[in-house]
Amino acid sequence: MAALYSGLTVRGEVQLIIGFAFLISVVAAVVPVSGSVWINTTVDSTGDVGSYTSLAVDSSGNPHIGYYDAVNGDLKYAFWNDSSWTIITVDNDGDSGKFTSLALNSTGNPHISYYDAVNGDLKYAFWNGSSWTKTIVDSTGNVGSYTSLALDSSGNPHISYYDWTNLDLKYAIWDGSSWNNETVDSGGDVGKYTCLALDSFGTPHISYYDGTNFDLKYAFWNGSSWNNDTIDSDGDVWWYTSITLDSSGNPRLSYYDCTNLDLRYAFWNGSSWISTTIDSMGNVGGFLSLSNCLSDNSCVSYYDYTNNDLKFAFFGDALSTGFTASTTSGPAPLTVMFTDSSTGSPTAWNWSFGDGEWFNTTSSSNSSHTYTSAGIYTVNLTVSDGFLKKSTLNRAGYINVVSSLTPTSTLTPTPTLTSSPTVTPKKPSVGGGSYSYGTHTYTPPGNNIEETALPATPAGTTAAEEKQTTVAFSKEELSKEDSSWSEQVISALFIILIIAVFLILIEFSTIISSLSTANKNLAQEVGILKSQLARLQKEHDNIHKDSK
Repeated sequence: MAALYSGLTVRGEVQLIIGFAFLISVVAAVVPVSGSVWINTTVDSTGDVGSYTSLAVDSSGNPHIGYYDAVNGDLKYAFWNDSSWTIITVDNDGDSGKFTSLALNSTGNPHISYYDAVNGDLKYAFWNGSSWTKTIVDSTGNVGSYTSLALDSSGNPHISYYDWTNLDLKYAIWDGSSWNNETVDSGGDVGKYTCLALDSFGTPHISYYDGTNFDLKYAFWNGSSWNNDTIDSDGDVWWYTSITLDSSGNPRLSYYDCTNLDLRYAFWNGSSWISTTIDSMGNVGGFLSLSNCLSDNSCVSYYDYTNNDLKFAFFGDALSTGFTASTTSGPAPLTVMFTDSSTGSPTAWNWSFGDGEWFNTTSSSNSSHTYTSAGIYTVNLTVSDGFLKKSTLNRAGYINVVSSLTPTSTLTPTPTLTSSPTVTPKKPSVGGGSYSYGTHTYTPPGNNIEETALPATPAGTTAAEEKQTTVAFSKEELSKEDSSWSEQVISALFIILIIAVFLILIEFSTIISSLSTANKNLAQEVGILKSQLARLQKEHDNIHKDSK
């Protein structure tokens, strides 16, 4: 029974299993995760040692263990000093050291509560930095078994324990100068398998067994008195209780169901207790220990009686992997932004892009990747919570990358007519009638039409030639074309008329200018002639005067 109680005693030796980076698989026999191994070491092999162990780890990661030496009836303590195990006998007075509970203060010094089986006392020892100080906490009757120790923010010890004499749950606290002991619950045989936790205000919370009603019970101090609640009364649920508090100070309990041989779990959701079964595969749940793990979730270690295995369970939101891509196809090089849509609060992401490239990250859930070659690629994302939970999504053929698109010059082929149609203009037809256009005959609505006829397709012409030589329009298209043509002709004639008028005006202006110039020249010539006639007349008069 001593070996079973410790959960770590093998062949009378203290065995410490040190796991680096949480190496226990979920609800299964212990299996180390990839990249790490379990290291087993013998701490103490001097006789029958190692029952009633209690483990704590300091801020440097070094383990400290309190345990019982069954050969000598002593309380012993061992710690790792960075190179070897240091083993100390703390109390060798009588039969001391059963039901040990170990806690470390802020400086890493050990505090231990334990049972003195000779005197039936609850005892307490702590290392003050230079020596061990031991004291009797309670000696009223047979008291001190099933101890559970916790230290408050000031380093003061709190202890819950069982009173064999009165079959009561008791509680003791050091106030800085003396021990104060009080009864928490005395309703029947209550108080075995106690476990104590303190909230951020130093308020005690205790889980324990009700041996009279075979129930799991919970007690807490409300500031003026103790509140005692029955958490689970379904069958005989009692052994190996363990308690922790969540980030809001709400209690969580794990315990062993002796009726169904299951590991069970209960928690307070703020208004009521919720109970559930963690593991029911065989006889499981003995020698358990509950703790808070990542993201304020619960984890519990326990014993599997059926397979003689150490097991571990982790409680939290299930991980579910999901992701989307900014694009899933295109020419190389193709850059794709992958966006994570996983649920369950993952903390690590492992991307595989299908082209031999991987990307592991714990800082960003999303990833961008460029595909440089054409191909069809499978994308894989594995998310984890950095502890035990993991989820994978594999999308086969998710990304399709085609070869790069190179621009090419596209030449427009020049159409070739195998037979040149002869266009025969006809006179306008006024007031209706019909005319032929290609292979169809159209009847205009009475307006003037300039008819243009195309010859019929010669006999023996191929389909391709016929397609090249045949021009066909619907009546509506002809009407639109005729209207457009008439508008264009009228516009052209109007422009020509304007130009002609403009040219005539220019020519007329030129003629007027020329006539004006000629008139001036003629006037000048007339003036000259008049001057010459006047001069001749004067000379004639002079000659005539001289002759007289």
